[in-house]
Amino acid sequence: MNYTDLADTLAMDICYDCPAFNESRHTRGVLRRDEQGEPVLHWRERRMASTGVYNFLKLAAKAYQPLGLPFWKRIWLANVTAYNLAETHLHRQLPRRYADKDRAHVRWLLRNPVLRSKNEEARRAWRWAQQS
Repeated sequence: MNYTDLADTLAMDICYDCPAFNESRHTRGVLRRDEQGEPVLHWRERRMASTGVYNFLKLAAKAYQPLGLPFWKRIWLANVTAYNLAETHLHRQLPRRYADKDRAHVRWLLRNPVLRSKNEEARRAWRWAQQS
C-alpha cells in the first residue's frame, strides 16, 4: 500500500507535483480546496512509515471538519479521527506516543477549568489529553 492507495481508500484527491506549492510544502503535506470546494491533499510520495501514515491521516481528518471550530477541538478531533481511520481502514493501531505533542497542546489550551466546566466536549478532550 502507498499513499495513493490510502487516499483512494479515504475517497480523497491527492496531488504530488502541482505548480502551486514548492517541494517543501508537499513534503510535510498541506490541505487545500479545489475550484469545486473539494479537499485536495498536497503530499509527496515516499516510504510509508507509521509516523507518515499518522500525519497523512491527521491531515485527511481535517478535510471535513467544519470551519470555525476552536483550535483545541480541531486538534482533538483530528487525532481521534486519525487513530480511528488507522484502525478501520488499515487494520492496525498507531502508537499513542505520536499524539503526545498534540495532547500537551490541548492540555495547555484547556487549562482553564471554567471552559471545561461549561462544555462536555471540552471535558472529553481534556480526558483524552490527560492520557499518557
